Amino acid sequence: MTRKKNPGIPLFSLWPSDEEPKVVKKKRTLETSYLKIDNSRYVKHKRDAIRYMIDFINNNYAGMVKTAYDGMAGKGIFTEYLLQIDGLEDLRLNDKAEDCYMYLLQKFHNHPKITRITNTDFFQVVLGVLGRRADLVVVDFNNFTLNRKDQVDAFLEWIHYNRQWLNLLLYTDSFYFSLKFLKDESERQTKYQEYLKRVEEALKMKIVADYPYKNKGCSLILLQNGEWI
Repeated sequence: MTRKKNPGIPLFSLWPSDEEPKVVKKKRTLETSYLKIDNSRYVKHKRDAIRYMIDFINNNYAGMVKTAYDGMAGKGIFTEYLLQIDGLEDLRLNDKAEDCYMYLLQKFHNHPKITRITNTDFFQVVLGVLGRRADLVVVDFNNFTLNRKDQVDAFLEWIHYNRQWLNLLLYTDSFYFSLKFLKDESERQTKYQEYLKRVEEALKMKIVADYPYKNKGCSLILLQNGEWI
């Protein structure tokens, strides 16, 4: 005799499971406010990466970065370090999220080097309209990878229209994180270096420095656009 299951009774184990409940993580989108994301586990590693890049800029482009634009400033973590660039005169901040914008206003409204804080869609910004060419543009958003065509196309289009107005581009790339499944470190590095060549080809710029996070696995990538004038 076959026992029928009662469809009205949920089927679950009476014994506690040793497995942790699976948590589905939501990926950050372009509409997500940085203030609503918990990045506390990665802050130290991110700060290490930023410090490396600022030191690199100061050591290799001393006095050449006078104007900078932080296009997705969030909580202003990157901004704090950009202000340490030797010779910086004019730093402009932007973030589309209203709460981030208000946070930036409160945090930096009295700083003499921060000349403008805006609340707009980064992809609608034309650097030439800001009045001066940006010696350095920073885009701190970790989904700009050539493997994410749905997001990177807008980035490439922005570069196309603003290329003449920028010299150095520093952005966060998530490709290194996608290689986390590779156990062989040499294989991971090989694929990562191959990817960096693709980045140069796509952006038509030369990578002068890169720094993979030691924890989250993203990278800060610094590119130079042609000759300095």
